[in-house]
Amino acid sequence: MSFSDLSWESLGSSPVYPKAADVYLYLEEYFKRYIPVRTVCFRTAVKKVERIPDEPVAGGNRWKLHLHETTADGGSIEFSRTFDYLVAAPGFYNIPKMPRSGDLNIPVLHSTRYRTLEDIDQRLPTTDRERVILVVGGSHSGGDIAASIALQLSDAQYSPTSSGSHRAEWKNTRIVHVSSHEMFALPAFVQDLRAPSCTFQPVDFTLFNRSSRPSVGLVTPEKVKASRKMIHTISDGDEGYVDTRETDELAPIGILGDSYPQFVKAGRIAQVRGTLSRLHQVDKGDLVTATIQKVKNDGNFAVHNVCAVIQATGFDTASSLAFLSPQTKMALDHDPTCSPAPFVLDTNLLSQNSSLPTLGLVGYPGAYWPLFEMQARAIVKAWTSPSLPELTNTPSHVEQRSKLRRYYADLRRTFKEGRKDEVPHNPFGDSLGALEQASRELDLERFDLGFSEAEGFVCAARYTEPGSDKTEAMKTLMEVQRVRRGGQQGSFLARAVARGLMGKWVAAGQIPNGEIKVVQLSFYPRYPTDEAFDWEYVAVSEEHGETMRKVYRYSEAADCITVWTVAEDGFRTGIPEYTFQFKHAQQEHGKHTAVAVLVPSSSQGESVDGLGVFRFHFAGSSLKTWTIKNPDGPFTFAELNFVRVGLGQHR
Repeated sequence: MSFSDLSWESLGSSPVYPKAADVYLYLEEYFKRYIPVRTVCFRTAVKKVERIPDEPVAGGNRWKLHLHETTADGGSIEFSRTFDYLVAAPGFYNIPKMPRSGDLNIPVLHSTRYRTLEDIDQRLPTTDRERVILVVGGSHSGGDIAASIALQLSDAQYSPTSSGSHRAEWKNTRIVHVSSHEMFALPAFVQDLRAPSCTFQPVDFTLFNRSSRPSVGLVTPEKVKASRKMIHTISDGDEGYVDTRETDELAPIGILGDSYPQFVKAGRIAQVRGTLSRLHQVDKGDLVTATIQKVKNDGNFAVHNVCAVIQATGFDTASSLAFLSPQTKMALDHDPTCSPAPFVLDTNLLSQNSSLPTLGLVGYPGAYWPLFEMQARAIVKAWTSPSLPELTNTPSHVEQRSKLRRYYADLRRTFKEGRKDEVPHNPFGDSLGALEQASRELDLERFDLGFSEAEGFVCAARYTEPGSDKTEAMKTLMEVQRVRRGGQQGSFLARAVARGLMGKWVAAGQIPNGEIKVVQLSFYPRYPTDEAFDWEYVAVSEEHGETMRKVYRYSEAADCITVWTVAEDGFRTGIPEYTFQFKHAQQEHGKHTAVAVLVPSSSQGESVDGLGVFRFHFAGSSLKTWTIKNPDGPFTFAELNFVRVGLGQHR
């Protein structure tokens, strides 16, 4: 998510995956550098856009915009302006799509309207029964919201700032996540399965690699199987599992999310396959029963005690261009009944319809910033090249447009006939292919910079115009190589372990008198109580009848996990006790095993004699088991082997 002419490094240091505040600063800096203020009309809404038939320009028509300005004193001004060319970029994820839910006395919100538990707790019915927060809809927003609520519920129980009544209010609340497709969440960092030792790298390096382009077209059983195999290999390193589990023909949805799968494994989120068909409430003071229709209409089942519904049901993509006139929509082959493809965009990297040469639609359908940049470049070339008709009407361009239109027709027909198993989750998801196509058609230079011609991470900075200032692009590419080398040298191991620890673990060990005892260790996430840290757990261990608490913290900047004491109240963080060192000179990592020594905060020497040695065993990017050889550590056992307590639910 960066443009070729501004690197993240020019804004100073930022995490590998920037936060929302970082993105805001990036866009603000881009605006300051490249967008003249005089070109922006603030507080102005576009009410209607229409073509002017008797004013042709460049083979098309001029445009008249009907505008509404809200003045600083609260007044309004209606006026119009005309332009030779028009770019419409209202945003693909602009207008929430909210299904009707009836008159219910519980909160029913779209995912874009939810932020914290306070958004729903003011209207919760009073009850002593277990309550369910229902999240409806797969894809990224559904996974993000479900994981966010799960973290907020956990924080309500373990934050030092929560009151006793607040903890009691949310104690018996769980999340049920309804999705018609099988959902998998890939973590931000995944194991590099080609490396000789256990190393991790950003998942982007796998997904956005020139050697792993996604296929485009309608879904086939072969594509579904290949998708499941790829996702399982990245996530669990278990290709054989794909062939043995119960599956169906619907293509799986792969989302990005560190905590979502961990909450599923811990039983905090129950995954449900199907579609919400009804919400029923006996009386206004009661909780709600949700009726879920199973996949392929194979009967129904009920989810009881629903106290709130979060609709992660996507966006009304066609309505974001409601200001276009009916004639313009007709020229765009508008079909409001086909949400995956309401408009036909058959040229210039899905940014224009060939019948409307003076209209550009940047960012439609939704994609990543690099494609937006390429679409903008293509439109500029189209509107400034005097020999454009000769360039765009070659046999290859004509065939390309015909092929795209055939795909649109097939996609729309399949969608209308209800063949959900053939409709791709992202019909135009080959952004890598689009960048390569842009590179050829716009005569851009491609920089491999440490990658081979056939592979390597793809971003906008890899494609620049000949003769342009490449300073920012080179900064980005050098940072990509730095992150790549860091992963190869063991960076992100602590992060992968910190992510994997969430949930419950159990181990059996022998104490000095020879007796076998069982240890259960549970890691409950909460919001970090110190801004220097990115993740924080309250770790509760139950060991031969005694309960003990610690706080585990992960810092991305320091790339380390630390263990802290807990104050008498069981929630506030005390003093640092231990640090996990993953890059200790005397430790070697195996192919799927990360090794760390537990160093007391009072001793940071080079010797590992007498220190606890932890071995974390991964399958793919999932932490499966971990062992401790612990002669002088936080447990009374000489050796422990922890396995996960699986509480995950799936229907």
